[in-house]
Amino acid sequence: MLVLALLLTAASLAYALAQLSIWATIAFLLGVALGGLWLVFVYLPAFDPFGMTLVRVAMPGNRVALSFDDGPSAHTEAVLDLLATHQAKATFFFLGQKANARPELVARARNEGHALGNHGFSHRKLHRLNAAEIRAELEAGATAIGELATVRGRRLLRAPHGFKSLTLIKILKQQGYWLTAWSAGVWDSDCPGAEVIAKRALKVLKPGCILLLHDGAGATDADRSQTVVALTTILEAGKQRGYQFVTLPELFDIPHA
Repeated sequence: MLVLALLLTAASLAYALAQLSIWATIAFLLGVALGGLWLVFVYLPAFDPFGMTLVRVAMPGNRVALSFDDGPSAHTEAVLDLLATHQAKATFFFLGQKANARPELVARARNEGHALGNHGFSHRKLHRLNAAEIRAELEAGATAIGELATVRGRRLLRAPHGFKSLTLIKILKQQGYWLTAWSAGVWDSDCPGAEVIAKRALKVLKPGCILLLHDGAGATDADRSQTVVALTTILEAGKQRGYQFVTLPELFDIPHA
């Protein structure tokens, strides 16, 4: 039935195009192409023709970057414990409202040498907000978290879900932020099991990789124990492969041999 529906849709579209002049057809196809490009820009975090997004760094060597979204939460302490045990560094994109609730974890992450980025205040989807609402989210988040890590003089922001808009890009330029994408996400937020999370992560881990993990769940405190268990395997296997786990500023700012 699905195939039949697709064939009928294609036939209908072909018939409609046949009724149009050549210029109308070109205009229609151009509109479809531009609409598709717009959707890619909004919903694909790594696609940014404006050059405001940090993405994977292709490099020799052994540096990789772990990044954690949606904390601090009840599981952030365990994540910090594991990072300390394995002498690994990471970048945490904290939510402002959670930072207000757990300031001791924000302070610990900073004091132990991890990088802190802004994830907004309440995990609202920034691409749906107007300029005033975006500024309010960013400013409230930054105020709660405190000093933010920088790369080449710009602070780090990861938009919730990675979704973006032209309004957001304009504000980031004005306020001195980078958008921070990721090389690979392993969908640990779906809780597929610690073994699955670790297997997915180790499959994509390579020099210059930015791995997306979660120590929280949006504005809530969902169970992230699977991510904690998987992190042990990721750190141990990563070190066996010779990888060095660094912060995003270290990944982008340090010259690589």
